Amino acid sequence: MIKITNQKEFLAQLQQELKHLSSAECDDILNDYRSHFAEGLANGRSEADIIAGLGDPSVIAKELLANQYIEQWQKKKSFKNLWYVLSVNASLGLVNIGVSLPVLMGMLITTLLSIGFGILAVLGTVFALASLSQQLFGFPQLNAYHLNTSGIGPVLIDTTPIGPRPPNIDIKGKDNQEFKLERGSDGSVTIYTQKDGETFTIEKKADGSIGKIYGQNNQGESIHISDIRKPGFWSQLCIGLFTAAIGLFGFWLTRRTMNRLLSFWKKHLQWTQTTRKQFMP
Repeated sequence: MIKITNQKEFLAQLQQELKHLSSAECDDILNDYRSHFAEGLANGRSEADIIAGLGDPSVIAKELLANQYIEQWQKKKSFKNLWYVLSVNASLGLVNIGVSLPVLMGMLITTLLSIGFGILAVLGTVFALASLSQQLFGFPQLNAYHLNTSGIGPVLIDTTPIGPRPPNIDIKGKDNQEFKLERGSDGSVTIYTQKDGETFTIEKKADGSIGKIYGQNNQGESIHISDIRKPGFWSQLCIGLFTAAIGLFGFWLTRRTMNRLLSFWKKHLQWTQTTRKQFMP
């Protein structure tokens, strides 16, 4: 790194580091530091002494850019401005690890949480609207697919009625493997699988709810769970609204935390700039 010993070199490097700012903003900053040099020289200090007190112009520029990007983010919360804040904070974290790095970690965590809560709010809203739409218009049809655990055929089985009388399915394999899908006249569906004397059966009622699930091993021992019903309309609607509320609250809380972190960091940067000018060696 080239050692800077005079005002001209200092201002030239500072201007180079501030190239991402507008010309007007850059000129204001440079004029402020020119005034600071003039004041120091008038008090009998040398340019090298003033530069030693101010520090590295690249660090000064990063702090100024960080402050500028924070203001941009507070005015317009976009991913572009957020990326600028995070990137300049990351570069400052290598210099001022005591403050900038914790703020960076907090920003990353709150950003990820904000995205997660935002997705949760959207999913909850979609689920609530889907439940409402199904109740009012019968669309979308829920429980139209079931998991095929037989090892034969597709993984997902579409049990949505296709026509007036969809066909049944009966597949037999070696070693007494068998898969059946039977449709009742009332719209119910029964899925039956068998392998080596062990069976598994699941029934879907005409209203879309799960009727019975039971299995039996080759010793004749069975597990039987009956009348497992899907949640009702009000239960589905409440689940969706509650999920959306949790997502919205979490999104608001993480954004509020992020704004507080940025406000704290902005004050710290401003304090650093002021202190550097006032308390030079």
